[in-house]
Amino acid sequence: MRSPTRDGATVVFVVRDGKLAQVPVARGRALGDLVAITGEVQTGEKAVQKPSAELKPERSVKLAQK
Repeated sequence: MRSPTRDGATVVFVVRDGKLAQVPVARGRALGDLVAITGEVQTGEKAVQKPSAELKPERSVKLAQK
């Protein structure tokens, strides 16, 4: 997952109550393609895997079905 930078902070976009939330995170250790993060992201939250520059917090989203 690519983590965008907004206003100098690394952030992850997660879905909360059907809307996007921008959550600041700190990157931790990497293991292959995986990177540990710390911040206010909760276990089990759905994150946007390929965020575009147009994403804005509070936008309504619909989760894709697998």
